[in-house]
Parts: sequence; structure tokens; C-alpha cells
Amino acid sequence: YKFDFEWGRKVEASSIEEVGLHPNTLVIQKLCEFIYLNDRTDRLRTRAILCHIYHLALYNQWFKARDLMLMSNLQMSIEHADQSTMILYNRAMVQLGLCAFRQSHIRDAHNALADMIGSNRIRELLAQGLHTQARYEKTTEEEKREQALQMPYHMYINIDLIECVYLVSAMLLEIPNLAAHETDLRWRPISKPFHLALRVHDRAALVGPPETPRDHVLAAAKAMRYGNWKACTSFIINPKMDAKIWDLLFESNKVKQNFGS
Repeated sequence: YKFDFEWGRKVEASSIEEVGLHPNTLVIQKLCEFIYLNDRTDRLRTRAILCHIYHLALYNQWFKARDLMLMSNLQMSIEHADQSTMILYNRAMVQLGLCAFRQSHIRDAHNALADMIGSNRIRELLAQGLHTQARYEKTTEEEKREQALQMPYHMYINIDLIECVYLVSAMLLEIPNLAAHETDLRWRPISKPFHLALRVHDRAALVGPPETPRDHVLAAAKAMRYGNWKACTSFIINPKMDAKIWDLLFESNKVKQNFGS
């Protein structure tokens, strides 16, 4: 669940070919293969697959993580799993989305994070906070069970980072789509949450300088819509966004360079 930044700095200083895979990668692969061969309960096997995907995505092995997710066919069967396994699945999907973004697979990043952002209850789905407005009355036992499933703070995935990566991915897909189908009456948005956020931002009577990462992305989207790519880049890549978002990513300089190009 935790990225080894010491290994990451070595990779950034030279290359993955020189440094080699993280030592834990082979260990986790052997342990997971043992479970795949010997487990008869199916639940343990599912959790091992998700942990394996999470680790591969965490260390930028996008194609291996994606292929394992597709071959396991968990998207079709996860709805029948228990709650803790669903939480693990959500966390693995988020890491897949972040990994795809770091590797410049923008559409894949958007697709992996779309359900999570579109639900408007990402904290609850990742077990990083209880839902403040309950949709139904919960018994004391249900509340205790929900609290017991919460992730410890040191295992949290940064929510602002997830939202920003999704919005940037949506912007890169949606703005060209808007320009290409400006007069098409049958046009449908690729990302409804992004399209809604952009409309609300457009309707604002007074728009000040962007402060939050969300504001920066929406300001960049408006600049991109008018063809001002320099302003768009400056809204996304700046010291404020570096401190809040980009410095949290592995190989952040490479990510920013890919965006700028």
C-alpha cells in the first residue's frame, strides 16, 4: 500500500532498467501465485489478485496490472463480494487510474476513475471517512461494522490527487470533443461530472484567481477551450499545483513534461 520513495528516487536519477524492479515485486508475485494455486475459498484468491494489481499499479507496471484486472474478470463479479473486498477493489481501481495517468494513458485513467468520482461519495467507497448524510437509518451494529472497515490514516489515498487526475484526464478528452461536435445536436459528454463542473464555473458571476486544484483545472479548461494553450499549461503546471498535486506522483517531472508536450 505504500510507495518506496527511496527506490523511486533511484529510478528518477537513472532509469528503471538500471535500478531494476522493486525487491518486493517478486516476493508479492510468488506469494500471490501460491494463493492462486492453493486457495479453494475464492474470497482469498480475489483479495490476492486485488493486492497484486494494487502493487503493480503502485510501481508503474500499468500493462501487467491492467491485464491481470481484465483476465480476472472481477468487474463482473465484485458486486457479489463482501464489503471489505469491495473497498480493496475500489482502492485497486484508483491506483490503476493513477498509474495510467502517470504512463500518459489518459482515456484509461479517466475510465478507471469515472465511477469513483461520479458517485460523489469517494471517501465512503475508499473507506476514508463515514458518509455524513445517511441515506437510511443505520442500526448501532451497522455503524460499528462500518467504522471497523475504515482504513487507518497512514493508508489513505489523497482525495485531491484523485479528483485532480480525473479532471485533467476529462479536460484532455472533453475539450477536443466539445470543439469537434459544437454544432452536433446529438452530442453527448464523455465526462458528465467535468461537464457539469465547467458549466457551473462558467455561470459564476465573479471568478477570482484559482486557489484549489479543482479551480486550476477548470481555469485551464476554459483557456484550452479558447485555444490558449500557454495559459492552460501555466494553470496546470505551477509551483502551487506542484506542492499540492504533482510532487505526490512518482516521476512527476516526466508527467509534467508529457502534459506540456
